[in-house]
Amino acid sequence: MARITLTDAKVKSLKAAPKGTRKQYMGALALGFGVRVTDKGVKTYHLQVRFPGSANPARREIDEPPWKRPARRRGNGRPS
Repeated sequence: MARITLTDAKVKSLKAAPKGTRKQYMGALALGFGVRVTDKGVKTYHLQVRFPGSANPARREIDEPPWKRPARRRGNGRPS
């Protein structure tokens, strides 16, 4: 399992895994955060940590990382 700095450009440049396999890359800066690449090139973000009450670490898939979500519009702070 490779530990790399996961930037947007780096994730976009990751190649598909060999047929019938998946490659997993863990982030060097955020512990437990990573991306998994399938043989079809599909990239899935995940968090792998030990959750309370569990003896072993578990992996949870993330829909998309926070920096890729569209910014939510905020009002100007004045009541309408």
